[in-house]
Amino acid sequence: EATANVEMRIDAAEQKIAKQADTVEMQAILTHTDLLTSLPNRRAFEAELERDAVQDGRSPLASILFIDLDGFAHINKEFGHQGGDVILRQAAAIIKKLGRGRDLAARFCGDTFALLLHQTTLHDALPVAERLRKSLAENDFSRGSRPLRLTASIGIAQLRPDELRSGNCERANQALERAKQAGGNVCFRHDGESC
Repeated sequence: EATANVEMRIDAAEQKIAKQADTVEMQAILTHTDLLTSLPNRRAFEAELERDAVQDGRSPLASILFIDLDGFAHINKEFGHQGGDVILRQAAAIIKKLGRGRDLAARFCGDTFALLLHQTTLHDALPVAERLRKSLAENDFSRGSRPLRLTASIGIAQLRPDELRSGNCERANQALERAKQAGGNVCFRHDGESC
C-alpha cells in the first residue's frame, strides 16, 4: 500500500513537471514570436543577428531589408485596428513567402518588418528587395469585400560584423528613411557611405 501511494505521488509529480515544462516552452516561444503575424519578433531577430556574428569565427556575410508599409496609419484610420491587423497578417505572409530558405522574416515593430538575408551581399539583396516591393504593390489586400492596394518602402544594407554583434542596423534604417522621404514604393540601399 505504501509503495502504491509513493508511485501515485511520483506519477502526480511527473505530470506536474511535464505541465510546467510545457508552460516554460510555450513562454519561450511567445517571447520570440509576434502573436499577430506568427513571425519572429524583434527580440528573435536580434538574437539571430548575434548568432550570425559568432558563427564559426568566420567573417559573417548578411544583408538586411527593413520593410515599412506606406500609409499604414491611413489604413488603420479607415478600417480600424482590426482591419489593419488583417492587412499586417497578409503582408507578413507575402514577406515570409519571398524569403529564401534560411532567411529570417520578422515583424520588427508596428508596420515595419525585417528580412535577414544570410550569405547575401548588398548587390544580391537588391533584386530580393525589388521582388518583394513589386509583390506587395501588385497584391490585392482585402479587408472584407473591398480589395486594397498597398505599397512599401524598403531600406537595404549589407551588415558589418560590428552591426551583427550589436544588433544595430542603423544603415538599413537610414536607407528606409530615405525611401520613405522619396515618396514610398521604392527601395534604397546604403552602401556604407550614403544611400
